[in-house]
Amino acid sequence: QSYQSRLADIEKAEAVFIEQQLPVDLIAFLEESSRAADFSIKISPILNPASKIDPWPSLIFQVSGSGPSQRINQFLEKTENNPFLASLTNLNIRRVESEKNKKGVNEIEFDLSLKAYVK
Repeated sequence: QSYQSRLADIEKAEAVFIEQQLPVDLIAFLEESSRAADFSIKISPILNPASKIDPWPSLIFQVSGSGPSQRINQFLEKTENNPFLASLTNLNIRRVESEKNKKGVNEIEFDLSLKAYVK
């Protein structure tokens, strides 16, 4: 088949990689996922050093957040099933003592690392 007939497949394959200099698509995805789960998050991208094990360059995103404990599964599931070539590499969850907890809302904080491959 010709290049033109495969162009749509090539574009789909390229879409799973994020832009190294400006990874706005992945950041927007994480922000939307956190809003849907009623979480507040902070995102810090970190350049992942080259590795002999990894065939492609990648970025690590450190994501810290807080929100209602009953929605953490919703947020994590959406984050794990992201449309990019990315995976969770670390996750820490802890319960927070707050005024909301005293009112029956269990608040949690979390830190996760998301490794995403770049173009």
